[in-house]
Amino acid sequence: MTALGAFELTSGSGDAVFAGELPKGVPISVQISDESGGEGCAIAEVYDLHSGLTGNRLDNLSARLNVLADRPLTAGFVIDGNVPHRVLIRGIGPGLENYGITNALPDPNIVVVRTGESPATIGENLNWSDHGAGPVVSAAAAESGAFPLADGSLDAAALYTSASRKLYGDGFQCRRQSRGSVGRNLRLG
Repeated sequence: MTALGAFELTSGSGDAVFAGELPKGVPISVQISDESGGEGCAIAEVYDLHSGLTGNRLDNLSARLNVLADRPLTAGFVIDGNVPHRVLIRGIGPGLENYGITNALPDPNIVVVRTGESPATIGENLNWSDHGAGPVVSAAAAESGAFPLADGSLDAAALYTSASRKLYGDGFQCRRQSRGSVGRNLRLG
């Protein structure tokens, strides 16, 4: 697992791992809970073990969390390779209402941060269609197969292209001084 960039797990720690074949083209969900009903912080990691094979690629990662003012949704990703890579990052609150989520975060904000040796904020977005970005973000969503966002909605989204060999995007946050469920969506293109 360390060859993939994963940190070592301690034998007997209670951490859980699934390594196996998954059906192609079918949405898959991962749910993390404590076997004894406890609460605490956990991380879900997904590694594409077949990324070098023609026709296979990890297409989309998403997570949903009930965000509190002092508990933002934070997710990380690493893009590796020697060519620029486009990434669509979305923080969806109001758009979740169309899918039956009744406690959606009313106005999510995303902050994309590069971590590692030289940490820096790469970008932020509050309302996805502000400043003329709507058509570009809509086109990227359609190209990637992401569901469309309503024009003028308070959902957040931004399109980034990695300019160097690696783009680290750890520290994505949806945050507002309110409560609600938010969906985090990362589309690779």
